[in-house]
Amino acid sequence: MPTVTVVVPTAGRVALTRSCLESIQMASASDGVQVETLLVDSSSTLEQTQLQAICAKLGVEFLSGPPSVSEKRNLGAQQARTEHVMFVDSDCVVGPGCFSAHIATLREPAVHASQGTILFRGLERLTFRAVRCSGILNAFLPPSGQTIRAVASGNLMVRRAPFLAVRFDPRLGPPGLGGEDVDFGLRLSAHGFRIVGTPSAIVYHETVTWNTLRLNVGRFFSWGRAEAHLIERHPVMSYVDMPSPVVVALLLVMASVITAVCWSWAALLALPLGFLSHAAFMTVAGARHHPKDRLGGALGHWVFFVLDLGRVWESFWQARPHAALKRIRFAEDQVTQEWCDLVPASWSVWLMVLVGIVSIWWAVQ
Repeated sequence: MPTVTVVVPTAGRVALTRSCLESIQMASASDGVQVETLLVDSSSTLEQTQLQAICAKLGVEFLSGPPSVSEKRNLGAQQARTEHVMFVDSDCVVGPGCFSAHIATLREPAVHASQGTILFRGLERLTFRAVRCSGILNAFLPPSGQTIRAVASGNLMVRRAPFLAVRFDPRLGPPGLGGEDVDFGLRLSAHGFRIVGTPSAIVYHETVTWNTLRLNVGRFFSWGRAEAHLIERHPVMSYVDMPSPVVVALLLVMASVITAVCWSWAALLALPLGFLSHAAFMTVAGARHHPKDRLGGALGHWVFFVLDLGRVWESFWQARPHAALKRIRFAEDQVTQEWCDLVPASWSVWLMVLVGIVSIWWAVQ
């Protein structure tokens, strides 16, 4: 009887999925942990045929599933025959020792889920370097043995019974909004189930799916949109954000347009001049903060700008503008962890406001 069921949701990515499935088998052998693997797929006909052939060769059970990643994971857990269910993304590779580390954490009866580490590997293009320098990947590095609330579903092992009591929300998660794993972790914690970090359980994420500017802009904009929904769903876990560049830019647009209509069209220069001052300040601050990769550091701030843009967009689209002024709190010490980045961001926002005010004053004069 297998000890762990590994659920891998996928849509395409045939070569990456094959590497993922092979790594599961190798980790199972090295850890001495018997594993059953379920591939839940919504690929095109050709890719599905290729994936079925790979599954047949590797002894993996193939399930045809819906497009939603959340529903795929729910379906896989529903079909599982083991107490422990692990979720791994198709562009990830399971490292040796991962299964045994998770199981060691879950031996404690009071622990219901184990969050492992996700490390990125592979060629790092400029787009990915900006992501790394932004610090957003720190969310994939759980603290050892500590209780956490938010999870990353690329490397997560849960007890099946608590999972089925909560499940992933099909309204969140690719190919639509993101944030399904954060929402799941917060709801699991709210139900009284305990999630513990297991940093020694390592999964390697291939950088190839994070190296493209278009995909990353879409990814982070989607995550930002999802955050607006998370703020609405989990108000206790939200806090008022420090001045958001996106919100300030929108206010500057309104002020410059009103001034242009009432006094002088030259007031329209307030936004570009103010925003350029913000961009220059953050570019220099980011480059100084990352001396080993100054170019990546200079661009890192824009990852959060796209996230904020998605949150503000969705907040107004859903007629819930209060969410545009807040952020979701993933950890108790989140603000202190981000302080070194929040300080220059706040100063740059005030610089943008100052330059905007001076531009509007100049136009009125």
